Amino acid sequence: MKASSALQGECPDPFLRCNGSPDPALPCSRPQEAPAPLPDGPHFPSPESLSVLFTQESCPPFTILSLQVETLSGDMEKTLSDLGKEQQDRLHITQENNIFFLLLQDKGPEEAEKIFHKLKTGPETAMNAGIFTYPLDGFTAARALEYSRKTLTHSLLLGPDSLASFDAVTLNISGDEAYQEGRMDEAIEEYEAALRLDPENANVLNSLGVCFGVIQNYERALNAFRRSHAADPKEAMPVYNEGLIHEMQGEKQRAKDCFEKALCLSPDSFESAFHLGKSLVALEDPEAALPFLEKARTIKPENGPVLKFLAEACFRTRETEKAFHLFRQALRRMPRDAAVLSGLGACFDLKGENPDIAATFCEEALAIEPDNGLFALRLARIRIRQNRNEEARSLLLMARKNGQKLSREEENGLN
Repeated sequence: MKASSALQGECPDPFLRCNGSPDPALPCSRPQEAPAPLPDGPHFPSPESLSVLFTQESCPPFTILSLQVETLSGDMEKTLSDLGKEQQDRLHITQENNIFFLLLQDKGPEEAEKIFHKLKTGPETAMNAGIFTYPLDGFTAARALEYSRKTLTHSLLLGPDSLASFDAVTLNISGDEAYQEGRMDEAIEEYEAALRLDPENANVLNSLGVCFGVIQNYERALNAFRRSHAADPKEAMPVYNEGLIHEMQGEKQRAKDCFEKALCLSPDSFESAFHLGKSLVALEDPEAALPFLEKARTIKPENGPVLKFLAEACFRTRETEKAFHLFRQALRRMPRDAAVLSGLGACFDLKGENPDIAATFCEEALAIEPDNGLFALRLARIRIRQNRNEEARSLLLMARKNGQKLSREEENGLN
């Protein structure tokens, strides 16, 4: 999943998720390599030739063993050819470059495993394999080749000479690939299929929730995150992600509670510390926000959004000089961020330095977000000190209209 960023461009996807790979640092699928040249020797029909077997009105049980060899050789093809002769019409072998699909009719996964281990004793440098067995409730024979390819991708992620069986992890990997390419409907379909195989898979449930969050189906996202946490109560990711959904819906207290819980589960989490601090600022408790924002800054000292919210918390706790320096640091990383521009202007105003510069920063902020009541109020107070009273009056009315509470003196000035 990816949604509107909570970190202003520094994190295009605010949600936390695992990509389904055994090593989350790895991409969810191996890059496609150029087709390998075919060696001399027997060649097999294309995998599409198997489709006639899958469309029979009553499809008998079968297993597909998908094989990918790193280096093709005539010996490999001869071995497969001999194997096909041994099995007669119960084994169908097809080929696509360096990938082979072996369909074993009326055979289970055990027979496919035997063939894989037998072939591994040959001269090939590396071989990966996947196994898909039909029937499988909820999965059609017509898509058997598709499922076999996905299982082979699963195997490749496990490392050379690995064997994978079609399961929830297989579909989690294919769902992650669709997600990373922005195909949300397909990703949801894959994750839901994975849950048919493993209904309580916490990682899949979390990934499904992220997809629903990205397409703004918040009710289903919350349901998936809560199910994920119930399946693995020690995992922080779904709790944090639930907090993001509440944050997106403007439910500040609920968001804060989730981020607090997520940080308890994962005390070194940058994301949980940052969003907990951010939530406390939104709840008008900047003093409580400071230690969490400082913690986030310790983890990522150059992160612009952290600098911005830490500066805002310092400004609201009257640490004007510290806020001023933090806003300036944030401005270097986020030169067109309205909150940074307004905060810097307010600092210049409180310091009593360069009123024209203070006004310029506040004007720029209001031009970017013309309906922001706080930005209007800050500029209004500068205009009052500049004796530009008509403009100040207009700005105060705008600030009040947009939810800002005026001082008694400012209210009296409007009457």
